[in-house]
Amino acid sequence: MALIKRRNKYYARIRWYLTNGKRKEIQIPLKTSSLTEARTRLKSVNNEERDIIGGIIQKFQFKDIFRWLNPEGTSRFMALKLGDIIPQYLKYRLCVVRKSTVDRDVYALKQLTKVLGKNKAVQDITYKDIEQKFIPYYQNKGYQNGGLNISLRIQKVFYNYLLKEKLIDEKITFKMLPIDDEPCYINRAEINALHEIVDEKFSRWFYFYEMVGCRATEPFLRG
Repeated sequence: MALIKRRNKYYARIRWYLTNGKRKEIQIPLKTSSLTEARTRLKSVNNEERDIIGGIIQKFQFKDIFRWLNPEGTSRFMALKLGDIIPQYLKYRLCVVRKSTVDRDVYALKQLTKVLGKNKAVQDITYKDIEQKFIPYYQNKGYQNGGLNISLRIQKVFYNYLLKEKLIDEKITFKMLPIDDEPCYINRAEINALHEIVDEKFSRWFYFYEMVGCRATEPFLRG
């Protein structure tokens, strides 16, 4: 992959060799004379390079993928909303992790869409949505940092999936919240959240411990 300039306009150049040893080249116009903008658009082309070389993406599809090549200024990324991709993601997760883990994913992603909305384009999500919107929203509702970090870890796995599937251009990174070493107690909002993300059996156990106030092993001690 190379960035070249012709007649004051930048192009992305992809070169590779065929099985017969011949070299093939494709140049994709970036439609800009700005080096900064060209580098940004080059990243989008770089994300698709492997599929272009493999023939999965053909030239006629470029205008649908690269938003600067069509009058609407849109791409398939811009059309993909949180509400579209989350159900697909959860189906994928059911194939690779336990159902109890998927249940936690469901709850954490519901928290996310409650703040950002189901119509939020995944390509538009940045660290600011997490650090300046998601975290303050739940902190104002009384959630502690430890509980929020669980949701943030689940979200990180989700964002890594989006990057792996080339549904976003860049990795979404954000800071985890500091954990206070002082003893703390689970508040009512976190207890309710806990019951929502576990199965019925664990929910009954947690309810039992909450009502009797005993230590975790005390019900099993013999006199």
